[in-house]
Amino acid sequence: MTELPVRPLVAFLRAVAILALDARHQLAWLGSLGLPGEPALADELALEFDAGYRLLPQFISNGWLQADVRELLDAIDAALATMSEKENRDVWAVEALATDQRWEDVRGLARSVLTSLQ
Repeated sequence: MTELPVRPLVAFLRAVAILALDARHQLAWLGSLGLPGEPALADELALEFDAGYRLLPQFISNGWLQADVRELLDAIDAALATMSEKENRDVWAVEALATDQRWEDVRGLARSVLTSLQ
């Protein structure tokens, strides 16, 4: 069995930290990516989180994350999944980062994750 390298964990924790940022800083981060199309879509925030979230069981089994943080990470995943439902397409416009309460809820969860890791 090949051991998981630490790089995906670092990328995942960065994704959580970006989810914890205020809307202004999230917009700046999205702008720094140089993705095609204007305006950028906020879904990149969820995509980066999801890439690491899929590896969560391995992060925990390797002892890199405590199992008790899983509940908060599951809540972030559930919130993003709900936001991804067809009727919620408006939440992915970058303007929604500053105006939609669902993003503030995700930020609060992400901040709780970061606090629990200290």
